Amino acid sequence: MAPTYTLLADLRAGRCSNTAEVRLLRSVYKSVSSCLHVILMFFIFFFNGTVYLCKYFTINLMNKFQGILSFVHNTVWKVLFGKVYSIREAAANNLRRFAEEFGPEWAMQHLVPQVLDMVTNPHYLHRMMVLRAISLMAPVMGSEITCSKFLPVVAEASKDRVPNVKFNVAKLLQSLIPIVDQSVVEKTIRQCLVDLSEDPDVVDVRYFAN
Repeated sequence: MAPTYTLLADLRAGRCSNTAEVRLLRSVYKSVSSCLHVILMFFIFFFNGTVYLCKYFTINLMNKFQGILSFVHNTVWKVLFGKVYSIREAAANNLRRFAEEFGPEWAMQHLVPQVLDMVTNPHYLHRMMVLRAISLMAPVMGSEITCSKFLPVVAEASKDRVPNVKFNVAKLLQSLIPIVDQSVVEKTIRQCLVDLSEDPDVVDVRYFAN
């Protein structure tokens, strides 16, 4: 039998005619992929300090196996916007850990766009998880990204029709104050909080905005 790497190249190019070899390779590939997926899932979601362990492991996998990054993304988003609060919270915390370990530039490319895309989701719990993810990632991402990417989303969310979302916006805005410049506080954050403090419908929103 030819070396495995040769068979893989032939298989991808459609040149492999040996049915047994094709079946074997596909079986091995599925087994390896499944194992890698399970390992990554285990690393990502079930240990608090896991990101430190899997930093170089993950980089090597991403370099060698196409589709691993897509799998990580898909799994993160499924869990982040799942039905169980404690699991959603764990996923949001792991987003922060990924940003800490791989850096703001990597997070801007691979994490932030997908998080912000969910801010218009019709389910209010999903919109609230976006706010939670922002609150955790903003200190890691820094002032510039917080002002240019996060703050416009938060300001728009302050006009949400659901009181629970506005309630969380008020808390989030206060947490962003130490991260951004005072000029941003005066120009954007303060105005949003003033508007929320005048919310005619919900006492809790007014309380946290004040």
